[in-house]
Amino acid sequence: MLSWIWFTASGSEVLEDNVNENLCAEWCKACARVHCYWEEIKLIDEEMGHAVAFTKWRGDWWLKQVNLCQNVSAEARDSLKAYGRQQSAIEQEQAQVWEAEWLLVCAQVRGVLVYLDGESEIPTGSRNVELEDDDDEFELFNN
Repeated sequence: MLSWIWFTASGSEVLEDNVNENLCAEWCKACARVHCYWEEIKLIDEEMGHAVAFTKWRGDWWLKQVNLCQNVSAEARDSLKAYGRQQSAIEQEQAQVWEAEWLLVCAQVRGVLVYLDGESEIPTGSRNVELEDDDDEFELFNN
């Protein structure tokens, strides 16, 4: 969807033309930044999901390894089984911690993505976030 900037009639004065041209250029830059941030947000959301899925998979993998150690002494087998169960518990706990910590962030990210895709209105409430590459503040939405 094009901005109102593209539909405004430019005046005959050189100054007005220059201002209008600058506005259009700034609008293009802003659109490019939004697109870059949109891509980064999608990547972060995807990577967070992959991190949790991998950690759960790794926990299951450790449990499967417990029964594979057959050609060792009983003491060593018991130790290896205990170690495998412990590693599985660590991985599963890490997955649960990440899911709990990232739940609100993921909900906010998905709200922003839906808004940027043009599928919803601006969610109520906002949070000011300072981006690393600019000193300007941008809003991220809470829902």
